[in-house]
Amino acid sequence: MSFRLRAAVERTGYAILASMSARGHEVVQRAQDERRRRRTPTEDFEPYIVEVLETRGGEGPAEEVMDAIGERMVETFRAGDTEVGPTGEVRWRTACRTARKQLADQGRLVAPTPGVWRLI
Repeated sequence: MSFRLRAAVERTGYAILASMSARGHEVVQRAQDERRRRRTPTEDFEPYIVEVLETRGGEGPAEEVMDAIGERMVETFRAGDTEVGPTGEVRWRTACRTARKQLADQGRLVAPTPGVWRLI
């Protein structure tokens, strides 16, 4: 069994994959795709972050901003969004933080102080 397949088996917990070296990659890919479909894509959070910050004058405490985003998106969340991740945080909040980082990488948002998000 290849290292990649073994790692996928350990990561996903699909013991049946261990005996499928020829088709293993396809099975792993399908399992990963299924998990992705269970959660809202990170980029879907970006317009909500911008919208909430605009309504707050362009800046706000991260926790309050995420609470407002959660209220706006609650009807669109997928089943996996409300699960608790390995960090102990609900997955949609982790995705929201990742989306904030992507906006910062694009030069559209900064965190002037810890816990505060601001539009540029």
